[in-house]
Amino acid sequence: MITKVWKDELQRRWYLPDSEAYPYISVSTIVGIAKTYRYKDFKKDEKSAQRLKKAGQIGTDIHAVLEKYNRDILGQPFNINPKLQARYSHILERYIDKVALISMNEGEVKILEVERQCTHPIYKYAGRFDVLMQVGDDIELWDYKTARRIHEEEGWGLVAYMMALRHEGINVKRVRIIHIDKVSGKITDLKYKNNNFMFLHFLGLIETFKGMYFNDLLKGRIHDIEELGVKYKWPLEELTNNYILWYNQHKGDNTMKLEEVTGLGDKPTFKKDPNRVDFSEPVSGVILGNVPSRWVHKVGKDKVFTCEGKDKCERCALGMRKVVQFKANFLTIDGTDKPIIKFIESESSRLYFALSDAFASIKDSGGDLKTAVLQITRTGEKFETQYKVENVEPKHKAFKDIESTISDMEPFELAFAKPEGGNALAVDRTNIVEGK
Repeated sequence: MITKVWKDELQRRWYLPDSEAYPYISVSTIVGIAKTYRYKDFKKDEKSAQRLKKAGQIGTDIHAVLEKYNRDILGQPFNINPKLQARYSHILERYIDKVALISMNEGEVKILEVERQCTHPIYKYAGRFDVLMQVGDDIELWDYKTARRIHEEEGWGLVAYMMALRHEGINVKRVRIIHIDKVSGKITDLKYKNNNFMFLHFLGLIETFKGMYFNDLLKGRIHDIEELGVKYKWPLEELTNNYILWYNQHKGDNTMKLEEVTGLGDKPTFKKDPNRVDFSEPVSGVILGNVPSRWVHKVGKDKVFTCEGKDKCERCALGMRKVVQFKANFLTIDGTDKPIIKFIESESSRLYFALSDAFASIKDSGGDLKTAVLQITRTGEKFETQYKVENVEPKHKAFKDIESTISDMEPFELAFAKPEGGNALAVDRTNIVEGK
């Protein structure tokens, strides 16, 4: 239990647990070390300081509105200025919609605790986060952020809270940032992954902090500004204890197995399927038969909900992004100049519409969709990716008599798996190419 919280003359925040003779440093102070480095070039003129102060006050007010909403649900009295509720009612409405969307996709959301404090007795840090939630069967730690951008350091602090709760015996599955844009009111939720890696970053910051303020901690220069004359110091053995080494030796006892699917972190690795078309170089070939497609809403890797159309779909109404999934058998030429059937499986709307436009052009000009040879070229990366689809002359003999070329070949089974939790009967199939 925490008995006291204060800031010292250097604006470092401290927490004094009732079981300790010296205070724990706050998570926000530790993360501030990394933020100071990130913002070292930030202009510190008076105008910038006033703008930063105003932005901070807006963030505080939004937090208060959300805290009142959460406490009202728990039946805990919490009074704020009614003007704030009116001013930020649009943000509260969008937050309620976001929670409804998470409930729909991931399981019912229940509030467990608001403004939860926690301490870690091994690593000597403490802090407070916004809300502890239950999402379906999992417990999550949520924190509201109103900064313009979310940086990785924010995740380090949240993972530190998560590890403290884990040490208490609360099996927290993940941390989630609810990012609120103060200008547009748009709300995005981010789930971090690689939590073990990020916690090591946080412990590294603690080691940095101990080095920066070694004399203050050792000689008792931490002042309790509320009770002048009271000074605290850390024991030498605590200052010389390397938390990172200790964690690496004992992490099997304190680390969760997390299965994160979205948010920030390293790129996933995967093994390429040799039967799948690779667009790293321009490829030529013929689409065989029909192209099954559907618009879906995705939650992570495992949950897929079929979109029933913009006017009917609840997830569309709540602003959830949708993607098009489509598959196709593709007759192409392999590296040994032999014809082979590969498959296209994609969620790229740009490729989908590029193919659609190419087929519409071929049909309008009187061409045969069943024998049209396409050259597909991909340029750019990530959000800059573009696809160009052209109808070209069939130079390879395999494309000049499609029927005899594919007579002995086995096509791929391209049926979609049943969407989890969605309406499998509402699949929208678009036959880009007419059946053969």
